[in-house]
Amino acid sequence: METVFRQTQVQAHIVHLIRASLNSASRKERKTLATDLKPVDRAVNAEAATVALQKFRVRWPKHQVVADV
Repeated sequence: METVFRQTQVQAHIVHLIRASLNSASRKERKTLATDLKPVDRAVNAEAATVALQKFRVRWPKHQVVADV
């Protein structure tokens, strides 16, 4: 899509992003990881999302790739 329409912005649904993020976690960690991602998704504004994401990064240092998605 981006090759043909260079100005097009591709937007992924948050559910798909979370599912993709959970693929890097073990089965044991997935439920807790998903719970800890919810405040990022449900933040009322960008600043609150940034704070929630920083808390996630501190709690899950080995899953930084999840925070980068």
